[in-house]
Amino acid sequence: DVDITMVYFKVYLEGNPKKFINKNIVILLPMQVEAYPIEQYSDDCNISSDKKRITIDISKLFNRNKVKRIADSKILGFQVLKNYPEVDSGLEVSINNNKKNKIKLINNKGIFRK
Repeated sequence: DVDITMVYFKVYLEGNPKKFINKNIVILLPMQVEAYPIEQYSDDCNISSDKKRITIDISKLFNRNKVKRIADSKILGFQVLKNYPEVDSGLEVSINNNKKNKIKLINNKGIFRK
């Protein structure tokens, strides 16, 4: 049995645009699921060849010409294929190149259930 689900989420950026340059959001999926692109979001959600990691270049989510404090958001999404009968696991979400924790994840939780 194979289940396909659409996953949508909002990335909200608030702060100095310089903080978001050269940073990536990385989403690691449980072993029981695989990610596939949704065409309209495929430029922003880069899915690894093993379909277990989604990488999002934060600097592509706002106008890089902005120099003052920003408060921008963008809806993103991907498809998830569940290839096991039961999944009771969560996502691991992190920010790459986030020295000194200058960027904070506020709501970074996702859980897969049966």
